[in-house]
Amino acid sequence: MKIRMIPENKLYAGTPADIVKKLSADAVFLKHRTSREYLRAVALRLPSLKTKGRTHEEKCKDFLLNMIALGMAKLVSK
Repeated sequence: MKIRMIPENKLYAGTPADIVKKLSADAVFLKHRTSREYLRAVALRLPSLKTKGRTHEEKCKDFLLNMIALGMAKLVSK
């Protein structure tokens, strides 16, 4: 999967979990240590950004698809 963040225009590629890990590393404005904590922190700040799934990979995929649906990111390739 490859996405482009809006408005930063930054490109992220890999599995959904890889992308969330990279987003987490770039999110210096949030206090978190892991990508799981990052998902929770973003969900608290943006309640419209829901994450569903049983596994971390499923939650990451849902998170990214919701970001795309809300116009926060653009899907470049699957």
